[in-house]
Amino acid sequence: STHLDVDVAADRAGVLSVRVASNLIPKLPFKNAALPPAEGTTKLSGKDSDWSVVKNLGSGSEYYFNVKTGVTQFERPDKF
Repeated sequence: STHLDVDVAADRAGVLSVRVASNLIPKLPFKNAALPPAEGTTKLSGKDSDWSVVKNLGSGSEYYFNVKTGVTQFERPDKF
């Protein structure tokens, strides 16, 4: 398929929620193969971590994503 599904909702004034879905968009966490390994992976004590940090390049804000559980959060995980 070569299309995007876009859902837009405004549950309260000043806040817009947008969901974009498509087979063209890779699932999170997306590992950019063009990045050097140090930037494309997250390590904890020399082992792979279940947590990845996702950064908004426009605003600089970050959130954390757990690959195993699918949990997302803004607070840095204890085991990160």
